[in-house]
Amino acid sequence: MNETKWERYGASAGIAFVVLLLVSVFIAPMPPHLNASTAKITSYFSDHRRALVTSTLLASFASLVFLWFVAHLRHVLQRAEGGAEALSPAVFGSGISVATVGIISALPTATLALMAGRPGDPASAATVRMMFDLNFVTQALLALAAGLFVVTGSMAMVRKEMVSPNLGWLGILVGALLWISGSASLYLTTYSRVVDVVGLVGLLGFALWMLLASGAMYQHPEIERAPSHAPTFA
Repeated sequence: MNETKWERYGASAGIAFVVLLLVSVFIAPMPPHLNASTAKITSYFSDHRRALVTSTLLASFASLVFLWFVAHLRHVLQRAEGGAEALSPAVFGSGISVATVGIISALPTATLALMAGRPGDPASAATVRMMFDLNFVTQALLALAAGLFVVTGSMAMVRKEMVSPNLGWLGILVGALLWISGSASLYLTTYSRVVDVVGLVGLLGFALWMLLASGAMYQHPEIERAPSHAPTFA
């Protein structure tokens, strides 16, 4: 198998990640607001337990597939940088942090869904509240990590190391939205529609950025431009 096919497999991992991510997010109804009562939270996880478990499983697979894409992206950037190691380490490191925090962020939801499946042994209200709040905290940290990944990857695009500068500028905007929503979420003690909307726009923007970047890399494998040492996918 030649390197062009391997590069296309790596780019395909990015597309698969987007599909798994979006399905995992929207397969279950939206969770209760941050200031919802414990009874409402418990009822939500009890009523939608199967969908929430499936969402957790798909999100975990999305994180694993994302690791493949990040490894591919490091290879692409290293080749484009000619061994200079400019942005490729930052993109790779931030990508690893996204996958790691992504898996960790699935733990609170998975735990609450597990507890909801044992009605004969109900969890205390304090435990339910703690796990539910922990879900918001880990999601905020995930947004911060994703923002760093998008910004570093977009900087490489602006430098014409991959895809296109225009997509790079879009990615920098998406990264800023992710940082804003993640930072604001850590300060919230009650529901904020503004932060919720900014977070959703950031999520969809991240998915779009990933999809466009992966599609471009699939259509134009970097190895095809390697002999000329021209900027990748410019």
